Amino acid sequence: MRGGTATVAALASVLALTGCAPVPPSVPASAPVTAPGNRLDGYGAAQSVSDAQFRAARPGLRRVGYRNCDGYSVQLLVPRQVARDGGPQWLWWEITPYLAGANSTYRVTVPEDFRNWRTERRVDAGWQVQGRVTATDRRNTPRQLNFSAAEIGASRPVAQDLREAIGLGPDPLSPGSYRVQASDFIVETPSGGRCALRPFWVFDIQ
Repeated sequence: MRGGTATVAALASVLALTGCAPVPPSVPASAPVTAPGNRLDGYGAAQSVSDAQFRAARPGLRRVGYRNCDGYSVQLLVPRQVARDGGPQWLWWEITPYLAGANSTYRVTVPEDFRNWRTERRVDAGWQVQGRVTATDRRNTPRQLNFSAAEIGASRPVAQDLREAIGLGPDPLSPGSYRVQASDFIVETPSGGRCALRPFWVFDIQ
């Protein structure tokens, strides 16, 4: 099985380099994740990607949420410019340890309960809640993952499909100002520590 997975991983990397891959380079696999770059399951909404892939995307991102936790920090970064055309875009949750060896494992709750995310659009009278496209709400519960300290490494970025998160569907987005309230991204450690981040951010479509 390991040999087959390596072959698929190599093929996925080639497709990504040629521009054929619609998501960050990844390989379908069963949870829990055992190495950076593996998909977490068949939904494709959340992706565990390598730190190098995240760093390559970082110049085009802005931070919209941050928490300083016990020996680590968590943050959410989103595209500086949200595309109208429906092309792949990602928001990124990142866990960054700053006290080496402080935690042996990290239990992470990724907010894939998209039905509980709230998207609003600015109108003359204020903000109007946007109806979510049913097809994007494929999951109504968060996803829980366990990572060892070695798997977290210098940082552990997890990517989610931006359009699934904001729930406006595959069609080109209408120009205007929008704001999004996420569900909780939670990190728990063996000592009983718990750190939750629930970002709220505004973006414009030109």
